[in-house]
Amino acid sequence: RLLGVLLFVAEIVVALTDPVIPIPIKRGVNIHFTEGQPNEVPMLARAFDIVRMDFSWSAIETTKGVYDFRAYDTLLLQLNSTVPPVTAYFILDYANPLYDGGLSP
Repeated sequence: RLLGVLLFVAEIVVALTDPVIPIPIKRGVNIHFTEGQPNEVPMLARAFDIVRMDFSWSAIETTKGVYDFRAYDTLLLQLNSTVPPVTAYFILDYANPLYDGGLSP
């Protein structure tokens, strides 16, 4: 068991010190829609591996403690239907007047 741990650690050290570690090339784009037009998402998937999309906090939580992600669920279904699937980076952005009275910084 100790030998297995030592071999595992040795593999990590070699991997970290190897100057030829391949870095995957990923291309990304920021989008501003939650439901693509016909063929829009497959076309996007041919050019990009990653999409970044802002979550509009005030649209998701219109009542305190109640969250509605349905629009983004549709987008995820479309992105996951491509081959290979497009990775989504979602960012919770902007203010919510439920918490700041519309006076965000």
